[in-house]
Amino acid sequence: MPSGEGRWIGNAYALEQPNKPPDILLLSASQVPTAGVPAGELAMRVGTGSIPEDKRIHAVKLANALARGDTVPKTNGAAPYVKSWKSPEAQGTMITSGTSVRLVVQETYLRQNAGGKILLVQLKPAKGAAPEGIVAELWPSSW
Repeated sequence: MPSGEGRWIGNAYALEQPNKPPDILLLSASQVPTAGVPAGELAMRVGTGSIPEDKRIHAVKLANALARGDTVPKTNGAAPYVKSWKSPEAQGTMITSGTSVRLVVQETYLRQNAGGKILLVQLKPAKGAAPEGIVAELWPSSW
């Protein structure tokens, strides 16, 4: 993130409900001073959230445009919201043995692909044999 902060928006799919339409997921990441970071953690805080219902239609259009690499119209009502949104529950991050980053508090893994796209996997403790959680594909909206 050249500016030290970034926002992503995309589609999240529930693992336990594969036929359910995707939900819109927001992700914010910001660099923090290393003096306030515990040992073993990265100097980055990451948080996820949802979009308000009144902005949902524009958020779907925003995510679709970013996924296609299109220019987002200035009339899109979700774009300014996403650009200024910051997760109130941002968490610390740590590196994994591979190329992913993991949130410290919950079992959420992030991996950045070409073009700034982020793949997110968030696992919840399974109550049965089927996995529970979400997988998401997020595109950069501002950074």
